[in-house]
Amino acid sequence: MPNLHLGNKKNYTNPSYRRGDNPLWGKKKHSLLIDAQGASNKEVQTESGTVKFENGVAMLPHDTRAQDVYDELRVTEARHPNQYALVNNKPTINVDKTHRMRIVSPGMPWHEYDELGRKLQK
Repeated sequence: MPNLHLGNKKNYTNPSYRRGDNPLWGKKKHSLLIDAQGASNKEVQTESGTVKFENGVAMLPHDTRAQDVYDELRVTEARHPNQYALVNNKPTINVDKTHRMRIVSPGMPWHEYDELGRKLQK
């Protein structure tokens, strides 16, 4: 996986994991940075850019930036040694449009269903 090179790292802000148009949802893997101290919505300025926590979770790209931010936060911001946790190589779900998982009950022959198994209303 090639590293992401930005001209000015200070201008980087991680995208919101709540947004559906987050560019990281289209990637196969991403990293999560978790603040165990509380479910806060805070922004922390680091050397790699601004990290925006939402409910104690920040979603970062699958590159070395996540490890750099994690190491820096453990030294500068942490109140105790295990306040921050880093989850690397987290697979992103539903990146393959063809093989989406669906769990449905067997359909009744008198109903009509769409390609995802949802009953069509008439």
